[in-house]
Amino acid sequence: MKAKRVIINFVRFTVVALILLGRSVVEKMTGNDYFTTPNPKLVDVTAAIDDLEEKAALAKDGSKLDKSNEKMSKKRLVELLRKLAWYVEAIAVGDENILISSGFELSKDPEPSQRDDFWIMAGLNPGEFLIGCVAYAKAASYIWQVSVDDTLPVNDSDWLFAGASKQRKMYLSGTPETKRWFRVRPVTKGGLMPASKPILYAIR
Repeated sequence: MKAKRVIINFVRFTVVALILLGRSVVEKMTGNDYFTTPNPKLVDVTAAIDDLEEKAALAKDGSKLDKSNEKMSKKRLVELLRKLAWYVEAIAVGDENILISSGFELSKDPEPSQRDDFWIMAGLNPGEFLIGCVAYAKAASYIWQVSVDDTLPVNDSDWLFAGASKQRKMYLSGTPETKRWFRVRPVTKGGLMPASKPILYAIR
């Protein structure tokens, strides 16, 4: 049976539901011994929640600009909560009690494992590993990206180039006994496609 997963489809949440969820998560993760170094920081999540609450109040009977600002504010909070959920999952490693303690909602029917479409396997030599993903339609190549340490990057600019290949898998190497976040971005004629959901890998 697959482990429980945190629900990360926050886009479907109403503004009110998103704000309530965000505040619940911040409250339950604050001082939680399981989550000592939350990424992104809870203070940044709180700031995004406050901003959305303010923008939503202005948009209620506001102009198109006010409504647009609300939409952008919601998008920002969704991104932060999604990254925070990935951090929680990386810490919990499937432990349902730890997941519940974060305040996030869990899927009743576990979502497919991220390794169904993006995976990493240890190689034969120390520090070597094979990284791969499902084939993306019309992808001419793949850009593999890595974090600088075991902290999940918050911004796209924080991701480092790890390699590029025309095939959907390639061998990479790193420092044994370290953990790094990895993701892949397919490249088509239209440019870089959205990145995959990151996964944390312990390099052997």
